[in-house]
Amino acid sequence: MAWCPKCKSEYEDNVKVCKECNVELVDQLENDEVEYQNFEFLINVGTVNEANILISLLESYDIPTIHKSKGSGEYLQVATGINYQGVDIYVPADVLTKAKEIIDYSNNVDLDDDTQTENIIEDNNNFEDEELDQLDKKNSSKRRTGLLILILLFIVLPLLIVIISWFI
Repeated sequence: MAWCPKCKSEYEDNVKVCKECNVELVDQLENDEVEYQNFEFLINVGTVNEANILISLLESYDIPTIHKSKGSGEYLQVATGINYQGVDIYVPADVLTKAKEIIDYSNNVDLDDDTQTENIIEDNNNFEDEELDQLDKKNSSKRRTGLLILILLFIVLPLLIVIISWFI
């Protein structure tokens, strides 16, 4: 059997290149002993979602990461859904500068489509506002009709019954 040294996928002997990684296959995988690395602090981000985005970005560049909340941050996240202490992200010491460059570059990328995206969002908001106004008009009409029916049932009808019973 042939193996991909990167993703550890197994292939038949006639396949020479990994379909997922485009890496040349080997006959045997190297020993999978745990290799301990010296991880160093990279950045503290405000939320778990921000941490997940950065971790995903770094892992797309094959940079392993470890994330850890400060103090009781994990408990706060579970109990309240908010971790006000942030999340620390750590990377191996030998790729720390590369990770910092990736984060700096991603923070400084100028997206030309920002104005176009804002216009699309604004158009969608206007469309939603118009829809909401129409729904509000329909619902207020239904509420008025329901209120009128309740007034007829509980006020007018009993009064009519009382008035008719006086004359009988």
